[in-house]
Amino acid sequence: PTYKKTKSKLKYRLFNNFHIYESKKDYKIMNSCSFIVKIVSTPEKRLIRDDISVVETQVQFAKLRKKKSFDQFQISIWGNLGLDFLKYYKVEDYIIIKGILSFKQKKVGNRFQKEPKMTVIKLYPFLLVN
Repeated sequence: PTYKKTKSKLKYRLFNNFHIYESKKDYKIMNSCSFIVKIVSTPEKRLIRDDISVVETQVQFAKLRKKKSFDQFQISIWGNLGLDFLKYYKVEDYIIIKGILSFKQKKVGNRFQKEPKMTVIKLYPFLLVN
């Protein structure tokens, strides 16, 4: 089923059991997804307001063949999960992440490019490098 609802500048559509939200900032969000990824860059911690911490880093898909698609994207990990991420994981580790994936359309030249970003809800170790 396909339907639209207007709620405070946010459109909601349902396509084949995937929920997609569209806002005025050109974000498209899929509800939940899981990936096996490799940590590529060193995590950066930043504070929002008083005690809310956000850890952001770049990760890369664990893929077997080369394709012309995005393979690196940014993840955001909030709160205590982010602090645990800083404590236990480092660059070159493989992890399983579950969370909310969003795409922002960015204009590059005279065409649009999708820029993925994931907010991590759960995090599991997969292959840790010593």
